[in-house]
Amino acid sequence: MAAFFSPLAFSLLLQLLLLAILPNPTTIFASKPLGFSIDLIQRDSSLSPLYDPSSTLAQRAEQANLHSMLCSRSIASQFTNTSGVISSPVMVGPSEFQVKLSLGTPSSLYWAIIDTGSNLKWATCCHCDNCPVKTPMFDPLQSSTYKNQRCSTRFCTELRNHRCTSDPLCWFRYSYGDNSKVEGVLVSEMLLFDNGADTIKHEGIVFGCVHHEDNPESALRKVPGLVGLGRGPLSLVKQIGSSIDDKFAYFLHIAMKTIP
Repeated sequence: MAAFFSPLAFSLLLQLLLLAILPNPTTIFASKPLGFSIDLIQRDSSLSPLYDPSSTLAQRAEQANLHSMLCSRSIASQFTNTSGVISSPVMVGPSEFQVKLSLGTPSSLYWAIIDTGSNLKWATCCHCDNCPVKTPMFDPLQSSTYKNQRCSTRFCTELRNHRCTSDPLCWFRYSYGDNSKVEGVLVSEMLLFDNGADTIKHEGIVFGCVHHEDNPESALRKVPGLVGLGRGPLSLVKQIGSSIDDKFAYFLHIAMKTIP
């Protein structure tokens, strides 16, 4: 018998305490939300856009060990930080988890990296300058629910590095711990989650439409988006908080399989 890791599917669970048992699945849009769950895909899964089919199990284990050490060093640095500012940047190594989301009306499916240490959600948009070729890219001109965010909005002022134009659009520059940088315009759009038999819709989710990237060594070059799950107002968790009673959790598990 030989043991191996099956394609690893991880679950991100957004779960509310059930106030009632409602038989009709469409009541997920009711005033008493039931919560929902979506799959997180680990980078070594064959389902992941970062999957390398030529890598061996030993190589994947070595990479996982390296990522674990990087993570440990990052956590340790927070306890030795004397500046009083605590941060949790994107790790230097390849990103661990990705998720599939849909944007726009009609909706377009795309991959995004999950980052619990940042707030901004963004997607690579068409006509992006200095962006690697990666599909699908979000095309705002094809969506009827796309809206630009103006500089006067609270979401724009939440961005530390933003500038206003005569439009007046809210342009931003966002940096990560691995020296990756993205630039674009702040917008809002319909966001959809596939919840099995149901599709969960959230209108007016604010995110960055990225038009320029500077991330030569980052895993961001291979995935056309990122979802920030931090605690700031721009975080996806905060933006959908009222619909999930501000309750959020994620669970990770590894499945083992044996074959003859």
